[in-house]
Amino acid sequence: MKSLLSSTKKKIVFISVLVIVAVIIGVIFFVLNMGKYRSITVQQLEGTAIITGEQGETEAYKGMHLNSGDDVEVQEKSNLSLVMDSDRYLYAEEETHFEIECVDGEKSGKKVIHFKDGSFVNRLASPLKDDEAYTVETPNATMSVKGTVFRVSVYRDEEGLVHTGIEVFSGKVQVDLRKENGDYIGVSETFEAGEAGTIIGNTEFAEFVVEEGTNTREIAYKKLPQDVARVLVGFIDDGEELCIEKILLMHYTGLAEHESEIKVDKKATCTEDGYKEERCVVCDEITENMTISATGHVMAEEEILQKPTCEKPGKKQQSCTACEFLVEEVIPELGHTEGKMQVISEATCTKEGLSRQSCTVCGEVLNSKKAKALGHTFGAWTVKKEATCATAGTQVRNCTRCGLEETQSIAAFGHIVEHEHQDLVRQGVNYVSCTCITYCTRPGCTERVSVTSSVWNGVLGIMVQYFCGNCNEQI
Repeated sequence: MKSLLSSTKKKIVFISVLVIVAVIIGVIFFVLNMGKYRSITVQQLEGTAIITGEQGETEAYKGMHLNSGDDVEVQEKSNLSLVMDSDRYLYAEEETHFEIECVDGEKSGKKVIHFKDGSFVNRLASPLKDDEAYTVETPNATMSVKGTVFRVSVYRDEEGLVHTGIEVFSGKVQVDLRKENGDYIGVSETFEAGEAGTIIGNTEFAEFVVEEGTNTREIAYKKLPQDVARVLVGFIDDGEELCIEKILLMHYTGLAEHESEIKVDKKATCTEDGYKEERCVVCDEITENMTISATGHVMAEEEILQKPTCEKPGKKQQSCTACEFLVEEVIPELGHTEGKMQVISEATCTKEGLSRQSCTVCGEVLNSKKAKALGHTFGAWTVKKEATCATAGTQVRNCTRCGLEETQSIAAFGHIVEHEHQDLVRQGVNYVSCTCITYCTRPGCTERVSVTSSVWNGVLGIMVQYFCGNCNEQI
């Protein structure tokens, strides 16, 4: 029994030693071959990508391992990140189609990306060793790199021409042109960090698009898609030194908010619009163009050049405080302001009266009106001198308004005559002289006249009658 136990222990110890030796040998083998370990793995996937290979058509998933010859199609609104050999990264944008080839077998360090359509970003984090290679082949170009970050885009236009774009963010990329049938034409160009270029071609030709006499141009950072910018920012955060600073790249592509300031390029005037732009102080991107509306004239107070009168217009002007704009305007005449009718002179008994209406502003007579003379208004007659039989008297009356005295003659009454004949003396057959005494019988009259008069006779029938030659009375 003891010998059996001793034998069993010896076997266990022996087996344990063999296991330890095997582990040590495995570790040594792994360490010695660690740098030669090769793989292609889906690191990140958003959306859908279709992998076509020996196993048929498969939908990609995170962590999936790809093989040489696998065909990759990234669908619309999707993107795919691959890591190859632990230090080579490929970010395929939406609607990108390519095939991965491992030259000299799966464990070879030589990779060829047969790029058919779309856009992808490549990063070789470590320089390639002598036995390694990384090549991108498009329908009209072959790109060889030794450790760099670059982006390739391929599309075919309506005329069937293939357009290949190259943008180098670090390192160098050598581009050799070839026809679409695979024939190289012996033309190449090396693109350095910050440079971009375009190749066009088909089965008959391939050539660089020349701008301003050169095959290269600056990268249009502002046109980079945001998802590409995010990938590049991730490379920078991982220690990659690109041709553009992180903050500037983020501002160019809108990953960071612009730090804008407003710059006035043209000030608005009274009549013309101005404009200003809002520009990012980091990336110099114009974030907004704005129109500054014309200010319109700012008019000063009116200046009266000539005051208007009732009958004549005036003139005024008004100028802009900001420019030479000047407006002259006629001020309409004011027109007369009618006052009340005022009596200038009252009508009298013999003169007309006058009333006038004048303008209260300028005093001009606007209207006049005459009043008829009133005429005298006399009172009763007053006898000033009594009339007698032989002399006229006078009477007067006065105007009750103006006191004018009017004199009127009172006719003499005339005598009430009586005749008395005395001293009749015959002077012939037919004549007799007499004294004819005439006197007035009116009371108060003392008038008495004696006249010697001839008396003549007249015959009437058989009677003889004598008449006074003075008064013609019959005697």
